Amino acid sequence: MWAKNATRPTVIKQTAYVGLYLYAAVEPSTGHSLALHAADVCTETMDEFLRMLSDGLVKQDPAILITDQAIWHRSNHDGKVL
Repeated sequence: MWAKNATRPTVIKQTAYVGLYLYAAVEPSTGHSLALHAADVCTETMDEFLRMLSDGLVKQDPAILITDQAIWHRSNHDGKVL
């Protein structure tokens, strides 16, 4: 679209976005991964991700989970094994 000199054409723009949150973990030595797509971030969703993660772990194998200090990264289970 061409506009006349010294004018600004009106343009339709997108003002709404659809977001998606991804909870994910990877085992570096094997490349095995787990991901949960979620519409929001909250403690309940984090708890569900931790349940999924613990279901896929072998009991004897140690696991280290690194998170930041986001409030939803804290479990409602006070350190109890899920």
